[in-house]
Amino acid sequence: MPQTKASSLTIAELQDLLDQKVAQEKKKLPALRKKRDKIASQLEEIEKEIAVLEISGS
Repeated sequence: MPQTKASSLTIAELQDLLDQKVAQEKKKLPALRKKRDKIASQLEEIEKEIAVLEISGS
């Protein structure tokens, strides 16, 4: 789609562009959720290791 001046776009065209962008971003959600869950799991493991070190260092 060629670049058009924003002032010359109709509301319907703007809505279509917005809908396309929303659909594009929604496609990224599953991968982002998987990444988030992996990082949360890693953080949990790190927190457990820290707790063990704190207990053994007391």
